[in-house]
Amino acid sequence: MASFFKDIGFGFRVLSRSPWISLWVILTLALGIGANSAIYSVVDAMLLHPVDYADPDHLLMLREREAQGTSYPASPANFLDWRAQAKSFSGIAGWSAAQFVMTGTDRPQQVSGAMVTANFFSTLGVPPALGRGFATGEDATDATAGPGSAAHVAMISNSLWHDAFGGSPAVLQKTIQLNGSSYSIVGVLPADFQFIQQRQVYIPVALDASERDYRSVQTVARLRASKETAVAEMANISASLNRQYPKSNQGWAIDAQNLLDVLVDRRFRLRLLMLLGAVGMVLLITCSNVAGLLLTRALSRSREMAVRVALGAPQGRLVRQLLTEYFLLALLGATAGLGVGAALIKIAPSIVPPNLLSTAVPIEPNPRVILFTLALSLLAGLLFGLAPALAGARQDVLGALRGGRSASSGTATQRVRRGLVVFQVAVALVLLATSALMSQSLSNMMRVDPGFVPQNTLATPMILPAARFDGPHAVSFQQDLMERVRSMPGVVDVTMGTDLPLYDVVKEIPFDREDTAPRSQAERPGVNYVAASPSYFHTLQIAKRAGREFSETDQESAPAVVLVNQAFVERYFPGQNPLGKRLILNRPVLGRKSFAADVRAEIVGVVNNVRLGPLTPEAQPTMYGPLAQNEWSERLWLTVRHAGNAGLVVPELRQAVSQMDSEQSIGQVTQLETRFSNQFSEHKFQMLLMACFAALATLLAIIGIYGVNSHSVTQRRGEIGLRMALGASPGAVMREVMGSGARLTGVGLALGIAGALAASAVLRTFLVGISATDPLTLGAAAALLLLISAIATYFPARRAMQVNPSSALRGE
Repeated sequence: MASFFKDIGFGFRVLSRSPWISLWVILTLALGIGANSAIYSVVDAMLLHPVDYADPDHLLMLREREAQGTSYPASPANFLDWRAQAKSFSGIAGWSAAQFVMTGTDRPQQVSGAMVTANFFSTLGVPPALGRGFATGEDATDATAGPGSAAHVAMISNSLWHDAFGGSPAVLQKTIQLNGSSYSIVGVLPADFQFIQQRQVYIPVALDASERDYRSVQTVARLRASKETAVAEMANISASLNRQYPKSNQGWAIDAQNLLDVLVDRRFRLRLLMLLGAVGMVLLITCSNVAGLLLTRALSRSREMAVRVALGAPQGRLVRQLLTEYFLLALLGATAGLGVGAALIKIAPSIVPPNLLSTAVPIEPNPRVILFTLALSLLAGLLFGLAPALAGARQDVLGALRGGRSASSGTATQRVRRGLVVFQVAVALVLLATSALMSQSLSNMMRVDPGFVPQNTLATPMILPAARFDGPHAVSFQQDLMERVRSMPGVVDVTMGTDLPLYDVVKEIPFDREDTAPRSQAERPGVNYVAASPSYFHTLQIAKRAGREFSETDQESAPAVVLVNQAFVERYFPGQNPLGKRLILNRPVLGRKSFAADVRAEIVGVVNNVRLGPLTPEAQPTMYGPLAQNEWSERLWLTVRHAGNAGLVVPELRQAVSQMDSEQSIGQVTQLETRFSNQFSEHKFQMLLMACFAALATLLAIIGIYGVNSHSVTQRRGEIGLRMALGASPGAVMREVMGSGARLTGVGLALGIAGALAASAVLRTFLVGISATDPLTLGAAAALLLLISAIATYFPARRAMQVNPSSALRGE
C-alpha cells in the first residue's frame, strides 16, 4: 500500500512537469466522459429506472389480443374474472383514461385524469404524499354500475395541489366539481408520480360486470410468482372464458408485457441506446488519440526509463508506475467530466424537445451515474494507458543511455500508432454514415404528405360531459358554438370532431361488410373511427376522392352513412367501387363503456388518406361518421381555420365558450402547423446529435492521421534525407508519404464499412424511405473521409519533400 501511494505522489509530480500536455488530456477526456455521463443519465432515467414504483420489474401490463394480432384493453367483465381467478398476482388493478372539466376553483379548467380501481395505487406500490388512497369498495364493480355509481372521492397530482390549492394541507377538506359532479379530495400523490403520462385527477372507476364486448379497462398486475407461471395461468383463464362466452371471447387471447417495456417505446429505446453507443465510440476515439499522444510522450522519457531499468527496476514495476500516472489522468478527466455532464443535463431542457425528456424520474447525476462515470474513467485509463505503459517499460537500455532510439520508437510502437489511426477512421466512418442515413430519413419523413393543410389552423379540446349533455343537447351546443365562432372576424371556417390528424388518439370499432358471411363481433376487424361535423373536411382541407361529404341532413333520424379513406378502400374493397356499399358497425354509446347493436351504414364518399398518428409512410384505414349520428364521445376537438390572426381569434374563442356556458372551458390551444413541425422535433434533435458526434469523431480521426504521419516524417527525417541524397525526387518522397497515409485510411474505411453494415440491423428499424445499407450513402461518407484524410496527410508529406539532405544527414 505504501508503494501505491508513492506511485500516486510520483505520478502527480510527473504530470506537473508537462502541465500543458496533462491539461489537454484532462480536457479531452472531460468532454468525452462528460458527454457519456450526460447520455447515460438520460438512459438511466428513461430506460433503466423510468418510474419510482416499488419493484417495478414485478409489474405486468395485461391486454386482450384479437385473432388478427392487435391488442386492446380488457372488457370490464373479463377484467373482473381475471382478478377473481388469477393466483399468480398479488394485485390486479384497472384504469381508463378520462378528461374532466373541473370547477369549484378560481375558474373552470380542463384536467386530464383516470378512473381507477381502488387497489390501483397499492398495486403500483405508490403511497400518497398527503392523505389516503382509495379504500376497498370505493369503486363499483357490478352489473348495475354506471357513471357516478362509485364513491365520489378523488386523489390529485402534486402539481394540481400546488397550482390550484397553493400546496395547503387543508386541501383534504376541499371539494371539486368534475364534469358537474362533486368529489371530495382524499389524497395527494407524490411529486414524481406519473403513470404512462402526467394526469391531474384520479377517481374510482365504475365497471359493468355484464359488459364483455366493449374493451376499455387497461390492466396492470403485480407478480407474486414468476412471469412464466403467470402467463401460463392467464392463458388457461383466457381459454376458460372463451368456452364460457364464445360470442364475445372466441378468438381472443391475453398478452402480458413487462410494464417497463410498455412505458418505453421500442424504437425510442433503440434510438437512445444508439446515441449512447455513438457517444461511446467518440470516447473510444478520444482514448486512441490520447494513447497516440502518450506514446509520443513515452519516447521523450526513454532515457529516464532506461536509467531506472539499469538501476534494477523490474519491467512490471515500470508498467505499474506508468499506469498509475495514466489512471490519475483518467480520474481527473472523469472529475471534470462529471461537471461537464451536469452542465449538459442542466442546459438540456432549453435545447432538447420536451417530449424527448418526458419522464417522472428526474434526470440528474445520481449515485448510479457517478459510479458509471467512475467505471468509465477506469476503463478509459486502461484503454489509452496500456499501450504507452508497455511501450515505455520496454527499453533498449544501452541504446537509450547512448542517446539512440529505444525500442519504444521501433516497429512495434509504430504499428500500434497506425492501428489506432485505422480504428479512428473506422469508427468515424460508422458515425458519419449513420448521421447521413438519419438525415436522409428525416428528409423523407418531412416529405410525407400529411393529407391535410395544417397552416393557419388552430385546435383546442372540449369536454361535453354526458352527465350534463345528452345527445340532442350536445348536438345543439356544438352547432350553436360553431355558428358563433364562424361569425368571428378573421375566422375562415370551423369544425368539430372526435379526433384530429397527428394526435394519435383514435377510437377503433369492429365492422364488417354487409355483403360477406356474417361474423361475430369478436371476429370482425377493427378500424379507426372518427365522428366529424359536415365542415370537417373543408376546414382541414382534406381532399375528396369520390362521392360526397357529410351534409346538414345527415342527422340522427336520417339513414346512417360513413365516409372512408383511400387506405380503407385499398384494403377492404381492392379494385372495387365502394360507393353505395353498406357496412355493419358497432359504435360506442354516449356515457357508457359499451357498443351499440349492429348499425348498417352506407359508404357515400371516399377521402384522401390522413395521418391520424405520428408521421409514417403508411396511412391506416379510417372511417368517418357524421357527428350528429355518432354522439358517443364526451371529448371533442374544436378546430378553426383563420386568416393568419390566431392572436386575435383565441381570446374571442374563450369568451364565446364562457358566454354560452359558464361551466365550460376550452383546453390548450395548439396551432396545427406547430403540431406538424413538432412531429419531427425528436428526429431532428437525434439527427443533430448524431451529426455532432460524427463531426467530432471525424475531427479526432483527422488529428490522429495528421499526428501519425507528422511523427513518422520526424522519425524518418534521416532516412528521407539519405534517399534524396541518393537521387529520390521531392515528388517521389511526397507520393510515398501520401501513399502511406492513404493505405491507413483505406484499411480504416474497409473496417468502417463492415461496421456500418453490422449496425444496419438496428438502423433499419427506424429509417424511413432509405436502406440502412444504402451504397451511395456509405460511398459518399467514405469518399469524404478519404478526401479529408488526404488533406491531413498532405502537410506532413509537404514537409517531407522539403527536407534538406545535408542537414538531415548531419543530424543523424
